[in-house]
Amino acid sequence: MRYLPSFRALKCFEACARTGTLSAAARELNVTPGAVSRQITALEERLGTPLMQRHPRGVTVNARGRVLATKLSAVLKKLTAVPSFMAVVMLPVS
Repeated sequence: MRYLPSFRALKCFEACARTGTLSAAARELNVTPGAVSRQITALEERLGTPLMQRHPRGVTVNARGRVLATKLSAVLKKLTAVPSFMAVVMLPVS
């Protein structure tokens, strides 16, 4: 099986792509902007391609990053729904 990127790195990238800034992603994830940046860099290294363009005043998502962010958002949305689904599944049967 191929090695998968870390879930933390994927969450950091998705949050940054969705919110538009490292700082906003960091606030949402309750970490520092530097931690978000390091996770995104690790993800880019793991995937072997840049996902964001760095600028003196922030970052922007490139074309490959937009594709990944769209797919990740959909996957994370589904994962977020799992606890609600499990609550229904685990209801006692009468």
